[in-house]
Amino acid sequence: MLSGKEKGMKTFIIALLTGFLFVSCNKTNRSPQDIVTGNWELRQAVGGIAGTISYEPGAGQLLILQSDKKFHIERVISTGMFPLAGTYEIKESARPGDWLLRREYSSSANPVIENDSIRLEGNSLIFLPSAPCCDIQTLFYEKVK
Repeated sequence: MLSGKEKGMKTFIIALLTGFLFVSCNKTNRSPQDIVTGNWELRQAVGGIAGTISYEPGAGQLLILQSDKKFHIERVISTGMFPLAGTYEIKESARPGDWLLRREYSSSANPVIENDSIRLEGNSLIFLPSAPCCDIQTLFYEKVK
């Protein structure tokens, strides 16, 4: 027969194991491709010569990452809309929690390849500076519908 203390410990261990199994069964193994697919709007640029720039909804830049690995950027500039389109690929980064986003497009008939280090935090897609030595902005995008 178990004492009261032993029963309490047994109940605690069973509850702990049940909770662990419940949490581990609810994890979704979504790929980064699935997570980044969608519309992202630039909300803030931090660093660089300009310092911190915040953008109101609808006033900045829209990055559309499609499930077929095509992307489209719509930039609002003083002379109107500046669209840019191409293909993208996402891979794991050497830094845990970060990903590499490779975009390829043509600019004035010349092929351009951009490799960006990105991080996903909640509803934000963060483009990280490629090198700590340079005055490069960190860009914060927010997922929009």
